[in-house]
Amino acid sequence: MQTKQSEVSAELLRILKSPSVAPTEQYVDLTMDLSLACERFSQESRNAITNPELLGHMGTHVDIMDTDGLTPDRFISRAHLINVCDIFDREIILDDTNLNNLDIMPGDSVLFRTDWAKQKFTTKDYFISHPYLAYTVIDFLLEKKVNLICLDAPGVRRGIEHKEIDIYCAKQNVFILENMINLDQLVPNKAFMLYCFPLKFTKNTGITCRVIAKQ
Repeated sequence: MQTKQSEVSAELLRILKSPSVAPTEQYVDLTMDLSLACERFSQESRNAITNPELLGHMGTHVDIMDTDGLTPDRFISRAHLINVCDIFDREIILDDTNLNNLDIMPGDSVLFRTDWAKQKFTTKDYFISHPYLAYTVIDFLLEKKVNLICLDAPGVRRGIEHKEIDIYCAKQNVFILENMINLDQLVPNKAFMLYCFPLKFTKNTGITCRVIAKQ
C-alpha cells in the first residue's frame, strides 16, 4: 500500500513540476459540463445552491454514501476501459466484457463505456432505461479491490437498487463514479491514468468531481 501511495505521489509531483505536456500524452476531460446538468434539472439545481446533498449528485460525481469518501491518495489511479456501448436492453454480464483478460490490480479503476450520456442525457429515459452491471460484474471488481467503478450513465444498477449497490460497494471501500462523458475518446485495450478530484464534502452521499484521463 505504501508503494502504491508513493507512485501516486510521484506522479502528482511530476505533473506539478512539468513545464509542458509531453507531445505523446493526451488529456481527455471526462467531466460533464455542470451547466448542462443544471439546465437539465433546473429545479434541483436551484435547490442545490443551499443543499450540499443535491449538489453532490449534479453532473459527474462519485457516490460515497455517508462515508469519508476518497482520500487524496486515491485521486490518481491506473485505469482500464471496458467498451459495452452495444448493450442497451439488458444488464451487462461478465461475458460481455474482457475483464478476465485485463491485469487489474488493487487500486486500479475500471470505466465502462456505454455512450448512454452521449445519446440519452436530455431524454426522460436517461435515468430509467440506462445500461447496468450484473452483480457478478460488480462482485468481480470488488474482489479485485478496485478504486472506482466508473461509467457514462447514472448508475451501475437501476431504481431502488441504485442506492443499495452504492452502499454495498462503499462498505467495501469501493465507490461508483457516474455521469461521465467522452469515454469514446479513450484508446481501447490500453491502461491509462485517471485523475478524479472531488470537492471537499464529508458525510455526504455524493460529491461532484472533475475527472481527467491521461493516455
